[in-house]
Amino acid sequence: MRLNFLIGNSILLIIFPQHRKKTRVLFPQKIIHKTVVVNMQKLFTKNFIPLLISILLIIISIGFTIFDKYALNYKHYLGILLILISTIIFFNNKKAYIIIFLSTLFLGLFGLLDIFYTSFLFGIGDFQINPIFLILIVLFIWLSKDELNEIFPDKERSE
Repeated sequence: MRLNFLIGNSILLIIFPQHRKKTRVLFPQKIIHKTVVVNMQKLFTKNFIPLLISILLIIISIGFTIFDKYALNYKHYLGILLILISTIIFFNNKKAYIIIFLSTLFLGLFGLLDIFYTSFLFGIGDFQINPIFLILIVLFIWLSKDELNEIFPDKERSE
């Protein structure tokens, strides 16, 4: 007797062997755990960390808006929309995710969008930079060096 269970992208086969007098049931908890961990490791790579931080900042902002007297403006809504688009594309196309999320971070760096309920800007005159996005850009570039080298190869290496 065989039972097939679909877990993630793999099928787990459980076999109930028939003995002469006893029927033994195998519970492959280690196999299930290993299958789930491997699938989660493929899904959430290290370049997901800056996106996760962005999502947490958005959740904090929405929480402050609901429970306190803060109001979100069009920059926040644009930031929420672009982070949502980046999250959806992360699960579908990794290369497009890198380009769109990096573009979103650069737009936020210069104050064109925001993901936190309050804006931290520093700079000289009209040139202002958001340090939250600066930290996210540095973290994102540091964590996804290999993927960025695939998408934007050096001219010297490609020749």
